[in-house]
Amino acid sequence: MSRKKQVNQKITALYCRISLEDGGDNESMSISNQKLMLRDFAEKNGMFQYEYYVDDGYTGRNFNRPSFQRMIADIEAGKIGCVITKDLSRLGRNYIEAGSYIEIFFPKHNVRYIAITDGVDSLTRQEMDITPFKNILNDMYSRDISKKVLAGRMTRSRQGKFCGGQPPLGLMRDPEDKGHLILDPETAPVIRKIYDMALDGWGCMRIAKQLMDDKVPITRVKSNTECDVNYYSWGSARISHILRNPFYKGAHLVCRTHQKGIRSNTYDIIPREDWEIIEEVQFMPRFEEVLNSLLRISNIDVYVTGSNSKFLSSDIVTEFRGRGDEIRIYPLSFAEFYAAYDGDYDDAWEEYMIYGGLPQVAQFSVERQKAEYLKNIFTNVYIKDVVERNRIQNVDEIGTLVDILASAIGAPTNPTKISNTFKSERGINYSNKTISNHIDYLAEAFLISKADRYDIKGRKYVGANLKYYFSDIGLRNARLNFRQQEPTHIMENIVYNELLVRGYNVDVGIVDVFAKNSDGKRVHKQLEVDFVVNQGSQRYYIQVAYDMTSEEKQTQELNSLRNIPDSFKKIVIVNGTKKPWRNEEGFVIMGMKYFLLNEDSLEF
Repeated sequence: MSRKKQVNQKITALYCRISLEDGGDNESMSISNQKLMLRDFAEKNGMFQYEYYVDDGYTGRNFNRPSFQRMIADIEAGKIGCVITKDLSRLGRNYIEAGSYIEIFFPKHNVRYIAITDGVDSLTRQEMDITPFKNILNDMYSRDISKKVLAGRMTRSRQGKFCGGQPPLGLMRDPEDKGHLILDPETAPVIRKIYDMALDGWGCMRIAKQLMDDKVPITRVKSNTECDVNYYSWGSARISHILRNPFYKGAHLVCRTHQKGIRSNTYDIIPREDWEIIEEVQFMPRFEEVLNSLLRISNIDVYVTGSNSKFLSSDIVTEFRGRGDEIRIYPLSFAEFYAAYDGDYDDAWEEYMIYGGLPQVAQFSVERQKAEYLKNIFTNVYIKDVVERNRIQNVDEIGTLVDILASAIGAPTNPTKISNTFKSERGINYSNKTISNHIDYLAEAFLISKADRYDIKGRKYVGANLKYYFSDIGLRNARLNFRQQEPTHIMENIVYNELLVRGYNVDVGIVDVFAKNSDGKRVHKQLEVDFVVNQGSQRYYIQVAYDMTSEEKQTQELNSLRNIPDSFKKIVIVNGTKKPWRNEEGFVIMGMKYFLLNEDSLEF
């Protein structure tokens, strides 16, 4: 088709949309990339007379977007013959309204609709039969994203971050931290003047008149508004609002409105008495008494969360003197991870062994994103919290300590050994006591867990040579730049974490035995049992073995169990999908898949 012939035809609308929920740094979704894709498609298909309609920063749930409404008006005026979008979600994520436009409005006005990447073309009816289902999926995705965005905003708000639009007059966003408000040097004196006049006994009407007489602007935005009479239009209502605004008293407000429904643009205003006011209470003396006072109010539960650098969960239990419980939130167990994983067990297991179970990591699809996130959260959250809370001066020392512990998961060690390592390999004097303290700090921050050694025959704990495991194996791997991928030790760490998630008390077991050496002499040996697992009156002895195919390996793994002088259940967990079975000695042998995906697997 020639360009000349195309002139006399209706134009093609190239509609682009992106919202904040879609991620402004998503290159494939950017407005510029959408424009390029739509233009190339239109020109390749002979549509040379086109016009862009762009909504940048508008949610797909709401169709009341400026450019979209302009496009609808042009369709009704008979100017547009075809509408093209990158995919169905760019048109909208509300499946009811999106379906109404695609199935009713566009056909009624003889408008062809094309969604390029979804393969939808109303002219050929290509993919049109499944279009409603895709719209429903887009709607579900939008609901999920909205929940996550709201949760993120609520989290930032409860951290004291400002998540509103325009800051109140007298305040401005900190250039270094957009979630932090600072005094606006230009307008803060106006707020001070208003409060000073109020303290002097002036009424709201008198204050407003004085500000108008002095030509004090009601906003910091100047441009051409100085010529507008409303630019200096202070009213008594505006003054009253300023004097009653809790922001000027240092309070941070969240949850002042509630959206009636995900497709609704109407909001219920929550009464002032029900507002949630969050301040930096941890900086206030005796703030725990304030929180305790809330417990006297009926139908209220108080949940305290926050950074370890300010307040540990153990501190909460202590400060509330028996009136509080600690709720430990672990990373995703493998069963939880697998339930959300799009793939088979083997792929999920490999993924979990490398990147662990932090929820945010599980949502990333690109390996580079997973690795960068883990490295960043390790340094900027975990280590930073430990350093700040405990006022550690030598950050390099504790960083090296973490590296040593990460390299030696599943291996017994103690502060003396670690201190000797520092001296011999790094020439650093790092005292036993300091190392012990720093290990405690890491455990308090839930970065690592300690496993005590238990003498099974002697029925006592052995103080030396504890084992240390990471609360999330992905964090451990990220710390080592994913270099030390020993499957045996990683498996052991994952089993240990799984047992903790199930509520068991877990120790490392040792069994004293006497055996003959190569010279026929009777010698003392200590055999290791990976885990002694207790819960009430129940006890299990567990060995974790990546490979038990050779006779030598079987002997190594089973000898310690053979020398335990009691009748509690003895279990060997091996890599793979082997279903549980009992050998001739009564030991239960099960694959890792069965153990992880069956909550009562130890009861076999």
